[in-house]
Amino acid sequence: MVVFTAHYDHLGAMGKNCYFPGANDNASGTSMVLNFAKHYAALNQNIKQYLFSFQAKR
Repeated sequence: MVVFTAHYDHLGAMGKNCYFPGANDNASGTSMVLNFAKHYAALNQNIKQYLFSFQAKR
């Protein structure tokens, strides 16, 4: 079993001088998980697929 995961939330800002844009705070990881799901679905193999995406990385 191989599991690909990502979180789809982001921190936003911490104070006035520290900002975390969502694209850099794992939107790319979420995109990767969705692309893996699309890729493996196109293989037309009789296998179960599970897609996990999380929020709140606390």
